Amino acid sequence: MNAIKLSRLLMTAILLMIGAVAASYYFSSKLLSANVAQTNAIKAQAATASEDITRLKLLASELQNKQDAVNRASQIVSDTKQYQYQDQIVKDMNAFAAAAGVRVLGYDFSNPQNKAAPGGQPQASLGIKGVKTINAVVTLDKPVDFDSFLRFLKAIENNLTKMQITGVNMIPDLNNPSQINNPTVGLQIYVRGN
Repeated sequence: MNAIKLSRLLMTAILLMIGAVAASYYFSSKLLSANVAQTNAIKAQAATASEDITRLKLLASELQNKQDAVNRASQIVSDTKQYQYQDQIVKDMNAFAAAAGVRVLGYDFSNPQNKAAPGGQPQASLGIKGVKTINAVVTLDKPVDFDSFLRFLKAIENNLTKMQITGVNMIPDLNNPSQINNPTVGLQIYVRGN
């Protein structure tokens, strides 16, 4: 082999090596760029997740600090079926009161017996499928004529298929023996369940 052929062969080998290095550099830089982009996207997601976690911790702390407000809100919000029952009870009691000549001052459906069921929902009752109970306290305006109060109680008791009296509280009027003060009536109301 002569010197010219050897120099051309070396030159070709060097050019092939430079081409291989350039191609490998090009593909390596593309691969690294893709990895950098993927890493940056993961970093951005991690930063967003970290911010979300920080916000959630702040909200959880706020809820913990304002637990009494949360509890009050849960007592205010009620199931629409519960309202339906309460509306019917109020309507019936107002009709009985008007017929007896007494005036209803207020209703209390937060009777502790209601709280035995979740959310104050009607409880299973009587062992009869589909029948549940709600407890309520009806407060009458004072003073009340005792005979009118008895007529009111009788109207409730005559409606035994829907409700029954569980308790009565009253204070005698010292100035007028035919009247009573602060009368309340505890009720157990039977309603159709699901």
